[in-house]
Amino acid sequence: TLFPYTTLFRSRTAPRISQSVEEKCEVRCFDLSSGWRRWKRRLPKPVHSRPVLGDKRLLVGCLDYKVYCIDKLSGSVLWDFKTGGPVESSPIISGVKVLVGSKDGSLYCLGLNDGKQYWRFKAGSSIVASPVSNGERLFFGATNNRFYCLDNETGEPYWEFEMDSSVIAQPVLYGEL
Repeated sequence: TLFPYTTLFRSRTAPRISQSVEEKCEVRCFDLSSGWRRWKRRLPKPVHSRPVLGDKRLLVGCLDYKVYCIDKLSGSVLWDFKTGGPVESSPIISGVKVLVGSKDGSLYCLGLNDGKQYWRFKAGSSIVASPVSNGERLFFGATNNRFYCLDNETGEPYWEFEMDSSVIAQPVLYGEL
């Protein structure tokens, strides 16, 4: 089972668990029952995105401008894709596609199996929060105070909305809202 690196801190009152971002540039897989490390993959720069699981793959964005697709059982890199800026946004999986934002101001649609770019939408400002999809449409915000709705298949915009400030958190879908 895969989970982010976790550190246990002991205080005088009670133990508490805190999740930390590891700046050693490593992605690790631990066995939940034993705590043994099953594998680790060293990357060129730190990973600030949340790992995302899809079937046999683990996807992460990295500060080296790349999205990595890692075999979740062995830790080997299956493919990587270079964007024009650091990738702090966590990728999402929609069917056989990977959708991820970059600090280069673009949202990328990649093939889950091979990392091939299907389309790119240029928002013009950093995308640090993860997008969300309902399968048909894709929703995300950028630091240019804009919130976007795109066609999931083509990347063509349906609409956009001007916000009062930067959008730095992943949106939530609830029914038609």
